Amino acid sequence: MRSSSPRPELGERALAEGSCDLVGMTRAQIADPDLGRKALEGRSEELRECVGLNVCVARRLRKFPIGCVQNPDAGFELRPSAAASPARHVIVVGAGVAGLEAARVAASRGHRVTLLERESSPGGQVALTAGLPRQAAHGRLVEWRVGELERLGVRVELGVDADAEAVVGLEPDVVLVATGSEPDGRYPDARSASAVLRGAELHGEVVVIDEEGHRKGSGVAETLARSGCEVTLVGDGLDPAASLALTLADAPTLRRLREAGVRVVGGARVLSVSTNEVVVETPRGREALTATSVVHAGRHRAVDGLVAQLRARGVQATAVGDARAPGLVDGAIRSGHDLAAAL
Repeated sequence: MRSSSPRPELGERALAEGSCDLVGMTRAQIADPDLGRKALEGRSEELRECVGLNVCVARRLRKFPIGCVQNPDAGFELRPSAAASPARHVIVVGAGVAGLEAARVAASRGHRVTLLERESSPGGQVALTAGLPRQAAHGRLVEWRVGELERLGVRVELGVDADAEAVVGLEPDVVLVATGSEPDGRYPDARSASAVLRGAELHGEVVVIDEEGHRKGSGVAETLARSGCEVTLVGDGLDPAASLALTLADAPTLRRLREAGVRVVGGARVLSVSTNEVVVETPRGREALTATSVVHAGRHRAVDGLVAQLRARGVQATAVGDARAPGLVDGAIRSGHDLAAAL
């Protein structure tokens, strides 16, 4: 069972002790507009907790309508809901955050939902990201949805490698394919960041190539440095952590990298990658970075082959999340939410 968020209780205690006259919970109520009602009715275990990833802040800094990684309805409250359809058997393949959200929304709309996951635990890449430094909040994105599926009576089967025949055998009316994405394999001589997140142990000099400027590259670099590796983090065409600027996480991320002893090379162009060397072009000229291992924190490609296989068998199937278009966690959750809400 999930542990309930303590924040309403903390506010109540502060009021009771006379520590304050008013409790404000702005971002908490963006994440869950029903926070007050749930707390009043003793339903704290259902609270959808603000996890502090600052998507709301990033959108406001860009003058966009408010948004929330946890609550895809935030900023879209006036959007009309799709009319409820007769209850159908909805199968969701893949229990990353897109699949979890799709299963949750489909079940809340009255459909019978079966969720199939190849791994022994849910969460996909987001669960792996939760193991990076200062990224435990990602785990709460998974935990809340898993708890909601339990509450809604969704059938969850883990350790199931669902191929087309197995899915068809369950007689679905609709299949949402949330099979995620995989590294694009651009550099065959490099390990993927996903491999490091899954526990691959590296030693000695490591060059991390970062194509996103987000949490993955900087988090993997920090993790390896703190495990004793001598790490160089290369931003390929960008500055590491640059994509975190609007969420206000770039400065603390760069500070932790410095404290861990990571050498940061920004705005470079990667020219070649081999098993023991990365050649880059920087404003200072060409440089060959020697390495015991190279890690590629870069682009992913959708794993969506199941969609075509199911459609060929006459099954209504749609890709959601990274299987539809690889992106960030808020996009994956929104994809699962919106496609399930249209059923």
